[in-house]
This record gives sequence, structure tokens and C-alpha cells, in this order.
Amino acid sequence: MYSFHQHNPNRLYRLLHDLYLRVLQLISIMWGLNWHMFDPNPRDAKFEDDTYLVHVLIRQLAHFGPVPKSYADIVSMQDMETWGILATANEWIKDNHRARPFDLIQDDCLTEEDRKFLLKIMKFDPRDRPTAKELLRDEWFEGVP
Repeated sequence: MYSFHQHNPNRLYRLLHDLYLRVLQLISIMWGLNWHMFDPNPRDAKFEDDTYLVHVLIRQLAHFGPVPKSYADIVSMQDMETWGILATANEWIKDNHRARPFDLIQDDCLTEEDRKFLLKIMKFDPRDRPTAKELLRDEWFEGVP
């Protein structure tokens, strides 16, 4: 049994906020049909559930994880709550066979150029992500006025 309920929702929100908002709209626009990659499966958690945010994090880690070792430079090893959340989420992914690496996803709506661009943005450690200025110079935007 996983102890998701003991985690502080504010801590989860901070973990998710930056990564989630950066790309959620972009991925949704690419795929269309009001599909949101990080929405948890309703069998796992519904929006009103206490564990909903943990399952959003699980979806992110399942596609773009694991958390790199460099993350320890950002989050103190003494921050047991954050590391506990991340460890519990990774354990849940492993135990439930939910790892779905984004770089292996095959879909007619996803070009190789789209995949490369999204993988640049979706680095868990924000220091590994390009700046907005760098992204705007990316080859993905070639031909855009």
C-alpha cells in the first residue's frame, strides 16, 4: 500500500507547477481532441481525490523520468518529504508497470521533430532545459514568421 495521503499538497504543487504548465498546452495542441498527457487514469485518481497531484507527477515521471541525480543540487537531501514523494511515485510506476518513455512513443500525430523539441523542454531538472530565448531559436520553429 502506498502512503500518498501523508504528503503535503503544496509541496506536490510546487514539484508539478513548472514542468506541467510549460508543456501541457503544447502537447495538447499537437495531439488535439482535448487530450492531456498528464491527466491521471480515472482508475488511479480522480480530480477530487487527495492523491490526484501525486498521480499527475507519476504520469510525468512515467514519460519523462527518472529524476536525475543532479536534482539533489536543487532539493536538499534533508528534504525527506520531497524525496519521499518522488521515491513513492517511482516505486508506484515500477510496481504497476507504468513506465512509458516519451522517446519511445509511436504515434502518427507525433513527428520526430516534435519529439525532439518536447524532450528538450521536459527535462525534470530545470537547469537542463533550454531558455525561452533558446527555444525560440530552435529548428522546430524554422519557417514560422
